[in-house]
Amino acid sequence: MLKLIHADLYKTFHRAYFFLLTAVVSALCVVMVFALRGGEAGNWSAAVSLGAMLLSYPVFLLPMLT
Repeated sequence: MLKLIHADLYKTFHRAYFFLLTAVVSALCVVMVFALRGGEAGNWSAAVSLGAMLLSYPVFLLPMLT
């Protein structure tokens, strides 16, 4: 059973679109952090924590896409 789980996780996280999705979401996080900070909408630590939270989205979205 553990080998089956390991194989499914390996298959899920070693596909090209996972890395593409991660790169796109990471770029959007960086843009959002600088947009929030540049617009004086909040302080730097709040913008960085929001960006760090958004970086977890590819991990949550990928199992739904496969």
